[in-house]
Amino acid sequence: MKPLMNDFCTGVVIGTVISVIFSSIFGQGQYSPVSPVSLMGRIYEAHLSEPLIMLIAAVIWGIIGVLFGLGSMIYDASDWSLLKKTVLHIVICYIGFLPLAILAGWFPLTLADILFFTGIFIFVYAIIWIVNYFKNKALVDMINKKLNQ
Repeated sequence: MKPLMNDFCTGVVIGTVISVIFSSIFGQGQYSPVSPVSLMGRIYEAHLSEPLIMLIAAVIWGIIGVLFGLGSMIYDASDWSLLKKTVLHIVICYIGFLPLAILAGWFPLTLADILFFTGIFIFVYAIIWIVNYFKNKALVDMINKKLNQ
């Protein structure tokens, strides 16, 4: 339960930081945890108070953190190939992340915006995967070197 709570809190922190950055760039001096041009942003702002919008956004960000935390457990399967783990992980994360990003009001609900989001997701995923791959490869090489001494 504690790791899930940590993942939830990590998601809230990362979501808050991202929302502050995007509000600084696009908010015209106003903070909003959701994009006012997104479908959900328009729905939230038309029907809910600002504190309730923030609460909803924080809960969604926390769920995103839990999604990625649980998704990382795929890499614990020792009898699967790295390719199988990676494909399963990216598919599960994307399928879970896309609806949460829409609910979080991160972008307008158009095909072009979904494709743009998908491209960014794949790009960021690839960078994180490559960094982790080389970090873990260096660790394995170091362990093997010590074992061979």
